[in-house]
Amino acid sequence: MAAEKVQERCAGGVCYTLTRRRVRNINLRVRADGSVAASASARVPISYVDAFVAARADWVRAAQAKAAARREREAAEQPALPTKQAALAHMQALCRAYYPQFAAICPGGHMPKIAVRDMNTRWGSCSLRTGTLAEGGSTLTQQLAKNLYFTQEKKFTRKAAELFTAWALEANYTKDEILELYINVIYYGDGCTGITAAAQHYFGKAPSELTDYECTLLAGVPNAPSIYAPTANPELCAQRQRHVLDSMVEAGYLTQAQADAVLEEGGAMAA
Repeated sequence: MAAEKVQERCAGGVCYTLTRRRVRNINLRVRADGSVAASASARVPISYVDAFVAARADWVRAAQAKAAARREREAAEQPALPTKQAALAHMQALCRAYYPQFAAICPGGHMPKIAVRDMNTRWGSCSLRTGTLAEGGSTLTQQLAKNLYFTQEKKFTRKAAELFTAWALEANYTKDEILELYINVIYYGDGCTGITAAAQHYFGKAPSELTDYECTLLAGVPNAPSIYAPTANPELCAQRQRHVLDSMVEAGYLTQAQADAVLEEGGAMAA
């Protein structure tokens, strides 16, 4: 029921919060944080409540001691969340411990330019407390590193090595060169790995002969090849292509008129 009145009081060396409620008896309890709460009817004189609390002062202090011990035990069992610096240091230690061949690419303890925010990172959703590693979070360069050098296993060691390999790639190649490498190793569905195989399989052409329509169609496939491959789901593939074009317009690479012209080109080819 709703409280009528709340008072802060002390009796017998015990400070407590008194709440006036429609209850028959005087109720006394010690909360998990060690605070003491009492409730009593408005008809019970305050002097009676103070006497009740004072008489149970020893019980209250014993309960507070137990609550404090419980809080300390829980705090000891719960490790603190790692900071950004701690997470990066942990990854670097893993990299050097299990992949010594990558030690040369991080001289002097230099850290890669990849954001790490608390427990969620650009290199995957990781829990340094539990040792688990979820999917997602890789940059294009990290995906390239994975496709070139690593397996799909979900381990801290593989992910840490992937991160430092990506750092080395970005230190030695331009963005355009990395993109060129990426499109030559990424999977396009239907057993096609790399843009050359995809262009030949889907359109019977070399990559240099692809039209803007064909390029934007293929650009959307690697996100989910089994879903967006032109031979698997033509309608979903077309939807993905429109998403690619909309993104290019939003980023300023195309005007809306140019994007519409690309789609019209596809319609003309179909006709």
